Amino acid sequence: MLRSATVKTLAVAATGIRYASTKAATAAATTAAATTTSATTTAATQTASDPLSQYNASRLQRNEQRMIKPYNATTKYWARVYERAVANTPCMLVLQNTGISSQDLSKARIDLQQAVDRSIAQSLAAAGGAKVKTTYRVKIMMVKNALFASVLKGTLYQNVSVLMAGTSCVAFVEEVAKEDVPADVTESVRDHVNDAAVVSGLLNGLVKHRRLICVGGFAENALLTESMLKEVAKMPSLLQLRANLAGALAG
Repeated sequence: MLRSATVKTLAVAATGIRYASTKAATAAATTAAATTTSATTTAATQTASDPLSQYNASRLQRNEQRMIKPYNATTKYWARVYERAVANTPCMLVLQNTGISSQDLSKARIDLQQAVDRSIAQSLAAAGGAKVKTTYRVKIMMVKNALFASVLKGTLYQNVSVLMAGTSCVAFVEEVAKEDVPADVTESVRDHVNDAAVVSGLLNGLVKHRRLICVGGFAENALLTESMLKEVAKMPSLLQLRANLAGALAG
């Protein structure tokens, strides 16, 4: 009887210890969860009230989704390069690189520049030999698709990212000042050369470079496929459009 009573007493004591331990663990877990919830709520409140924190949080999330390291020095450098590239261009082409070498890519840039220069000269000649203080310089660069897309987001060119897959290049022009221009010349290249002339030059320059395949681009403030770009390239110059408009109004 004594042994039975002792066993029962020990069993009851063990049950009490287990109950107390479980209760303590539950209380600790509840406290930790409450602390985490409070911290999360506080952080969310601070982010919502601070526009800079909100911007940084959204930027970080977008970069993580695109598998971009947001604080990588190399990434920041290329992001700035891309931002400058799209800041001053009226149009751009997205090219699929099917294995062109660096040397051939440099040769392609020269050919595109020469073709665009011819288009500019034709447009200026059609405008009666107009003098301008700026011109277009052609650039071609290979881009990291995800990073380039993140740079384009929120800009006029953000939809261009849908054209990018695999190894991509972009060809674009930037307006630069001409050297030795008389002080009385005030008009810029944009005043006489429209997107159609630039696109025509870019497409003509690509003819000899089969490893650069145009898949589309941006011109005339719109996202365009390759076939649509070819149609844009056939559009008349600004002077011809003005002449047609004047004739229609006079008639």
